[in-house]
Amino acid sequence: MEYSSRKSVIAAIQSYTISRGVDYVVYESEPQTFYAKCKTYERGCDWLIRASLIQKKAC
Repeated sequence: MEYSSRKSVIAAIQSYTISRGVDYVVYESEPQTFYAKCKTYERGCDWLIRASLIQKKAC
């Protein structure tokens, strides 16, 4: 998926995790990357996400 801003990516992640009842931890949060996993990753939960800025598309 492509989003127009970092803020919209984080909002989509929060909406998804709330609707699914998943608690997550942010492992990396820098201006060009965002990486998060569910709190129980490797203990039954396999949810994770990594978002990166695509320079050429500005998304």
